[in-house]
Amino acid sequence: MQVVFFVKNENLNKVKDLIGIGSNSLSKKLKSLLSKKTLGFDEEGAYLAMDAFSGATVKIAEELLSDYADLIEKNEEIINKIAEHNQEKMKGKYLLYSVKEENVETVRNLVGVGEKSLERQSITIRDNKSLGLEKEGNYLLIDGSEEACKAAQEMLRNIAQELKGKEKDKVVAKMKEMEDSALEGFGGIFG
Repeated sequence: MQVVFFVKNENLNKVKDLIGIGSNSLSKKLKSLLSKKTLGFDEEGAYLAMDAFSGATVKIAEELLSDYADLIEKNEEIINKIAEHNQEKMKGKYLLYSVKEENVETVRNLVGVGEKSLERQSITIRDNKSLGLEKEGNYLLIDGSEEACKAAQEMLRNIAQELKGKEKDKVVAKMKEMEDSALEGFGGIFG
């Protein structure tokens, strides 16, 4: 399945972070996602610890995880257990979430470590000028599983415009044309 979005320049970094390829994406801030039993607790589910040095990371985590995980404010004991398990000291500020068992796979995909995460799909971002199109901004093509594309539609609904019909077909054709041209050029180098 393919979905194509038009992204205004001012939203590009936020979109990159949400889909898992930006500098503040959750997968780049993830310290641990461990089952509670692994850490010696009797409960089902998992604990998710993320580096919270960046305000953008905190905001993205709140946006994506609020329906699936509960933020734990007093978390020193659990952070220490995670550090012991990982055999390294965890310094600084961390967000710690408690994730119910039925939400663990969803959370894995949202933070970019699951099999169906957006990060594992084919993601292409092109500036409109490189495609020779008129709109001021960028085009984002996600080619992947139906579940991942639906997740992208949900995540990006308020910050990017999904393209459909002829406009979508035109952008996809231009991106494919650029890719084919690049491959031909690359092939010419190695003969």
